Amino acid sequence: MRESCNPRHKLGGFDPLETDGKLILPFLSSPAVLHLCRSTLHYVLRTLGTWLVTFVFHVPLQGVRLSTFFARLALYIIFLWPAMLCGLIYWAFAGKDIFSVSYKDKGSFRHTVDIYLPSSTAKARLGETAKTPVLILVAGGAFILGHKGYVTMLCRALRRAGILCIAVDYRYWPQTNIDGMVDDVEHAISWSFKNCSQYGGDPKRIALLGLSSGAHVAGLLLTRRAAVRPGSKTSWSTSDLVGFIGLGGIYELHSRFMAHLHNKGIDFFLQRLVLGDTQSLRESRSPSILLRRDGSRYLQSLPCRFADMA
Repeated sequence: MRESCNPRHKLGGFDPLETDGKLILPFLSSPAVLHLCRSTLHYVLRTLGTWLVTFVFHVPLQGVRLSTFFARLALYIIFLWPAMLCGLIYWAFAGKDIFSVSYKDKGSFRHTVDIYLPSSTAKARLGETAKTPVLILVAGGAFILGHKGYVTMLCRALRRAGILCIAVDYRYWPQTNIDGMVDDVEHAISWSFKNCSQYGGDPKRIALLGLSSGAHVAGLLLTRRAAVRPGSKTSWSTSDLVGFIGLGGIYELHSRFMAHLHNKGIDFFLQRLVLGDTQSLRESRSPSILLRRDGSRYLQSLPCRFADMA
């Protein structure tokens, strides 16, 4: 008997491709494969949905939040402008015995300090030949928009009390990162120890003051310098300072702080660019975390007067 010519080869009467009009390849029709297909499809749809929500809703919303943030900042500047203008005029024109000096060889225009000599009445009270105490001031500015001129009016008040003030300017982001800021301030303090006596300051009575993000930078610098082994060749040590005062510093770049900034309109992406893109990097830039991890190593070398005023 002649065998039927069927284009589909049958094996023992079993058609491997079709039975009752249905695809029956076992590995395609098994529940496990069908579940995998459904899971893959669900993941793809969920990913596409997330991207859609991000770019259609989140990005415009973030733009609105940033616009609101900068609008509030602009209003803040407008309200403070009269006082800031007075400080600018005093710094640029009216103030006497104010010198701007570079503290770093081949540095940029940001590597300068303003030296405010004590007023004439303070000199008369203290004596012309007396060495005056020195206060090094590190201004803040959210790590982004600071300037040494921010502390002009504070220096004006302190110089009347007979204090020689050294206002430090340093690079901010995006010119550098936090580690670069710490390096700049370290150079400024080193310069101050070496040269303050030329302006009538007493190198044995130098204190450090940081404000806002400047307090964080100064605190991080002191913490790292305190970890330097005794006997190492350095131009100054933390114990050479009379004390440190931090005003409104951060000191710990934790997730709650970043969430707070995010809610205020500063996106996490920008925060990671400024503060550090990994948690371990941000912790290495947090002086309070360094102190908690190995406090005995640092506390013995920190200035004897160490105060923070939030």
